[in-house]
Amino acid sequence: MKLINLFIYIYLLFIYGCESTTKPNNDENIIYIDNISDNSFDIMYKTSVPIAGFQFLLSGIDITGLSNLISEEDNFSISYGPLAIVGFSLDGSLIPSGNNLLLTVHYIKTDFISCISDLVIVDINSNILGFEVGECLDIGCSDLDFDLICDEIDLCIGEIDTCGVCNGLGLTDSCDCYGNIDSDFDGICDNIDVCIGQTSTNGYSCIDIHVLDDFRNLNYRLKELDIHELGIQFWENGRLERLYLLNLNITDIPHTINNFAYLKKLYLDNNNISVLPESLSYLERLEDLMLDNNEIIELPASLEYLTHLENLSLNENKINYLPENIGNNILLERLELKNNNLINLPESITNLYNLEKLWLDNNSLISLPQNLCNLVGCDIDVNGNNLCEVFYFNCIDDWLEQDCE
Repeated sequence: MKLINLFIYIYLLFIYGCESTTKPNNDENIIYIDNISDNSFDIMYKTSVPIAGFQFLLSGIDITGLSNLISEEDNFSISYGPLAIVGFSLDGSLIPSGNNLLLTVHYIKTDFISCISDLVIVDINSNILGFEVGECLDIGCSDLDFDLICDEIDLCIGEIDTCGVCNGLGLTDSCDCYGNIDSDFDGICDNIDVCIGQTSTNGYSCIDIHVLDDFRNLNYRLKELDIHELGIQFWENGRLERLYLLNLNITDIPHTINNFAYLKKLYLDNNNISVLPESLSYLERLEDLMLDNNEIIELPASLEYLTHLENLSLNENKINYLPENIGNNILLERLELKNNNLINLPESITNLYNLEKLWLDNNSLISLPQNLCNLVGCDIDVNGNNLCEVFYFNCIDDWLEQDCE
C-alpha cells in the first residue's frame, strides 16, 4: 500500500511539476539521453541512491515503444504515452544505484531536438531525489522541403497544389481538378473545398471557414480536428467574431488571417508562435489580441493599423523591443509585456492616454521614457528590471526589486 501511495504521489508531482533542463555534469544524480539512432535512443542514469519510482516527459518525439528495461529485472511496472514515461514498483523493488541504462525509447520524430523535462524521481521513502537532466540533443529530423516539419510526419514533402495533390500541377486551363470543378471560383477544387459558395450548410461564412482550414493545413497537429472543433469559436450573423486557440501547439498563423473581417477577439496563448504575419494588422475590428507564452521575438510595425485594439497581452515571450509607433494604438487600455527581454521603451508609449495597465515586470529595462507619467491613472509595474532610482516616478505602482549593478 505504501508504494501504491508512492505512485499516486509521483503522478501528482508530474501533474504539477516544473520543467528543469540542464547540461550533464559530474553530480551524483543525473538522467540523460545517449546513443541516438534513426528511431531510438537510450535513457541513461547515474545515481548513488536506489530508485523507487520515476516519471518524465520527452519532447520532440512520439513514443512508440520501450525496450532494454533495467526495471524488468526488478518487478517494476513501466507505462508510457506519446510523450511520457512512468515507472514504479508494487512490491518494494528498487532500481539499483550506479551508472546504467534505464531503458531504450523507440519513437517517431516530431521535432529537430529531444529534451527530458518534468522529471520526478523518488526513493523508497517517497523522498524526491535531486536529479540533473542532460542537455537537449539533435535527433536527426530530416526536412527536405525546409518547411520546419520533420519529413517523418510531414503530410507532403514539397507543396500541395490547389487540387490537394502533393507536388501536383494544380488546376488545368479548364479549371478542372481531375474531374472536379471549381464551382464557386475560389481557386479551390470542389473535391477538397471545405466550404463551397458564400456560406456553409450551417450558415457560416466560407471566407472564415477557409481561414480556419488554413490554420489546420499549416499546423500538422491540427490536421485531424474538425474545423468547428478547432479551439473555441463564437459566430454572429454567420461571421466569426471571437476565436480562442489555446494550448494547440500552433507554430504558424496563416497570412490569410486578414480575411477574418469581423473578428474582435483573438486568443493564441500557450502555443509556439515565433512570427506574426503582417496581414494580422488588417483585422480592423480586432479589440483583444492575446499571445501569452509563445516564442515571439519582435512585433511588426504594422500593428499600428489595429485601430480598435484595446487589449494587447504578450507575457512570457522573447520580445527585445517595441515598434517605435506603438503610441499610434491610441485606444489601448491594457498592454502586458511581463517576462520578456525588453531593454528600452519607445517614447511614443507615453501617447497611450487611454492606457489603464502597463505591466513590464521581469524584463531587462535600463531606462524609462521621460514623460512616462503622462499616462495618468495607469497601473505601471516594472518590478524585476535593471532600473536605478533615477528612473523612479511617482506614477509607478510596482517598483520593488531592481538590479542596478
